[in-house]
Amino acid sequence: MIMKWVPEYNTGIDVIDDQHRRILDYINEIDAIDVNTGRERVKQILENIIDYTQSHFTFEESLQEEAGYKYRVPHKRVHEIS
Repeated sequence: MIMKWVPEYNTGIDVIDDQHRRILDYINEIDAIDVNTGRERVKQILENIIDYTQSHFTFEESLQEEAGYKYRVPHKRVHEIS
């Protein structure tokens, strides 16, 4: 099932919203995998989503720390279990 970006997902922080959209694009690439998709392509898609998501989490957490976001610790825990 293709996921679509909806305005309710917006955080109001353009760089974060852009990164979240990119993660959604990667998720949709996973949805597009079928029996004809080669193993190397599947591996590439999975590596891309893992690498990008990990770097996004680090970036987002640094912004929250810098801003003194009061929910940064519980938010980081969500990242750790994701």
